[in-house]
Amino acid sequence: MKNSEYTGRMNPVIRIPNMIFLCFMLFAPALNDQAYSDEKPDAFEEYLSDGNYFKCLLPKGWSRYEAPDYSRDASKVYGIEVVQGRSEHRIGISVKYYAADNRLHKSAEKFIGIHSRPLFGGPEMEGEKYGLVKEILIKGGKAKIFERERYEFEDHVYNPVSGRYYEPISPRKFSMVERFVVLPAKEGFYVLRYKAPPDTVKSLEGIFQSVLNSFEPLIK
Repeated sequence: MKNSEYTGRMNPVIRIPNMIFLCFMLFAPALNDQAYSDEKPDAFEEYLSDGNYFKCLLPKGWSRYEAPDYSRDASKVYGIEVVQGRSEHRIGISVKYYAADNRLHKSAEKFIGIHSRPLFGGPEMEGEKYGLVKEILIKGGKAKIFERERYEFEDHVYNPVSGRYYEPISPRKFSMVERFVVLPAKEGFYVLRYKAPPDTVKSLEGIFQSVLNSFEPLIK
């Protein structure tokens, strides 16, 4: 409904319903986005990575983030991250291919070694949990799967009234669970990652499983 300029006094009987409607319109998009995956867990669309490194299904309606060409060419890491709605924390799934000459991790073994244990191989810090590295079979061959839980600090907060994100003055600490699936390739390796808060990880893991089941490496 288009807003128009009005200089007179609004009837109190009309003002209250209008205010309720305005609040609903402001908050409804955020609520709908957060509930999206629970209502439509089977809504997916096909995705083919730039460079034709892999293809898979991704959940519809989730925000997509892909690195610009210059960044991909510099890091030699290719793929995508999708994030659910306007959630308070960054609930997301990423699927990436690390080329053999990538600038971040020399091999799948190095990646697993860094992400599957505490920093520098020391003891687990407060709030940290690292699971065992296990082997599973997916399209493309044998892969390694593992989970970790650790604290993060929020780097953005969504304001449903303004529809924008802002950087908090005093970032809050919160716990996040990450699940990794690492698949070696003839050249380089693939990483599928699922990230969500502990109280949400179970309810959305079916979506990650659908992405994993549909994943097809094109460099074998």
